[in-house]
Amino acid sequence: MKKLLFIAAAIISYIAPTQTAIAADPTETHYSMEQCQGSAIPYPARTVKDLAYPDSLTPVYINHVGRHGARFLSSSKYTTSLSRILHRADSLRTISPAGKELLRLCDLVVARTGGRWGALDSLGMAEQRAIASRAFAAFPTLFKDRKINAISSYVPRCVMSMDEFTHQLTRLNNRIEIYTASGRQNNQLVRFWETDPEYKDFMDGEEWHKVYDEYVDSHAPLTVAPRLLGSKYQLTDGEARDFGIAVYKVIAGCSAMGIGADLSQFVTESEINALWSIENLHHYLTHSTSTLSTVPATMA
Repeated sequence: MKKLLFIAAAIISYIAPTQTAIAADPTETHYSMEQCQGSAIPYPARTVKDLAYPDSLTPVYINHVGRHGARFLSSSKYTTSLSRILHRADSLRTISPAGKELLRLCDLVVARTGGRWGALDSLGMAEQRAIASRAFAAFPTLFKDRKINAISSYVPRCVMSMDEFTHQLTRLNNRIEIYTASGRQNNQLVRFWETDPEYKDFMDGEEWHKVYDEYVDSHAPLTVAPRLLGSKYQLTDGEARDFGIAVYKVIAGCSAMGIGADLSQFVTESEINALWSIENLHHYLTHSTSTLSTVPATMA
C-alpha cells in the first residue's frame, strides 16, 4: 500500500508540479459513533448459529475465557471533572445548549450509578447469562454429567460475571457439578499484569508515556470544549484536550449502563474517531507487542 501511494503521489507531482500533494493522515479512521465506544461497548448480539464448527469435528471440551459484562463507569473521576467545569460555564453564562445537555447526562450517570462505580449492571448480568445459555444450547453433550471449574479475580464485577454465568448453567441443568473460586490466588492467571515484574517496570517507565503523550498532544481535538462550554470560556490547549477526553470517557460508557444518549450532540464523527484512537493507542502500548516492548504481550 505504501508503494502504491508513493507512485500515485509521484504521478500527481509530475503532471502538475505546481500543486502540492497532501498525504492522508495514516492514523485517521472513519468508524461509526457506536464503533468508537471501543471496549466500553456492550457485547454484540449473538446467536447459537455463530458457534459453528466443521461437520467433521466433534467438540470435546470448552475453555471459556471471558471479560466481565457491561458495567457502570469505574469511578466518578470523569463525571466529577466534567460537572465542575460545566457548572462553572453555566454560572458564567457561556455554556451552550449541548453543554447543558451534557451536564444533565452527567447527573443521570451519577444518579443511575448510585455509588456502584465499577459494578456489574443488569445488562452485564444478562450478557453473562446469555453466553452461558448459547454455550449450553450449542454443545448440549458437553454439559451432561460433567464437572465445571470456574475462576475469577478478586474484582467484584468479575466475581459477579462468573456467578451469573455459572448460575445460568444450573438453571439449565442442576445436575452439573460446578466449582468456583475467586480471589488474589488467581492473579497469575487472570490479573497477571499485577504480578509480572517486567511489566511493572515497563509501565513505570517513560518510553511508552512519551509516545502516548505526544499522540494526545497532536490528536486530541480542541473543538469539543468550545462547542460545549462556549467560545468565551477560557481554557488552555492542554485543558481543552483533557476536557475532550473526559467527555469521551463518559459518553462512551453510557450504553453499557443502559443510558441512551445521542453522542452526536456532543462530538462530531471525526472528533470521536480521534478520541477513540487515543484510547486505542493506550490499550495497544500497554497490552500488545509494539516496537517499544514485547513484555505487555508475552506476559500473557
